[in-house]
Amino acid sequence: MQYEWIAQSSETLLSFIQAKLQDKTLSLRKIKGWIDAGYCFVGGRQERFSRFQVAPGQKITLRVPEARAQKPVELLFEDEAILIISKPAGITCDARLEKKALLVHRLDKETSGLLLLAKNAKVKEYFIKEFKKHAVQKQYVAICDGAVREPSGTIKNYLGPIERYQGHVKWGVVAKDGHFAHTEWKVLKKAKQATLLQLMPVTGKTHQLRIHTSGMHHPILGDNTYGKSFRCSYRAPRILLHAIHLSFTHPAGNKMEISCPLPDDFEACLKELF
Repeated sequence: MQYEWIAQSSETLLSFIQAKLQDKTLSLRKIKGWIDAGYCFVGGRQERFSRFQVAPGQKITLRVPEARAQKPVELLFEDEAILIISKPAGITCDARLEKKALLVHRLDKETSGLLLLAKNAKVKEYFIKEFKKHAVQKQYVAICDGAVREPSGTIKNYLGPIERYQGHVKWGVVAKDGHFAHTEWKVLKKAKQATLLQLMPVTGKTHQLRIHTSGMHHPILGDNTYGKSFRCSYRAPRILLHAIHLSFTHPAGNKMEISCPLPDDFEACLKELF
């Protein structure tokens, strides 16, 4: 849906749009997210800064993206000890995903892909220890901004909270009193505007992959928190990060590996750019 207005006074873009929409169900965070994502135009020019000062007479255009249909959680594997599901983007990763199981690791709301759950407290404790030992191998794929030059690489640094806003915490690279973070990465496909990366987190810190790709100057498409400007013209509907593969030792002792296919929005972006 597209909205167009002419500004009558000077105020911030965020305040202007909130007043014009007059929808009490829309939070400032939601509107700011639209601006950050590039859905707002001032005088025909894309404006991503929510505190931009609108001037009288300027034409403001807001192109609200269509709401995505919520896909159900897909069960990929189940036995007496564990569940493995494919989580769609847009679902908060909490215990409500499966009432009969317990989370042992998490995915960001906009990240899709594999999620391992335990069926009881004993199994959960087993996997917590396995994750601490880095015995659970996770692989992700991400479509990142720009053409990455090197074929592969390693990132090691320390992460911690650097900013708090609207009840949320932004993480970033900090001194050694932060949390050690280690990511291995490899180029899978490269195009002029974007690169498909395989990301292998050795550690599992908050927003680790998003921060590390941003630190490479190739933020994940759709990540308007850690990628404020993008060279790529493609406007992703969400953060294009997908947990594609898991390998681990089952509590019973057998080795397990499982993968899940790319979601439709990921495939659409690949088709458009590659």
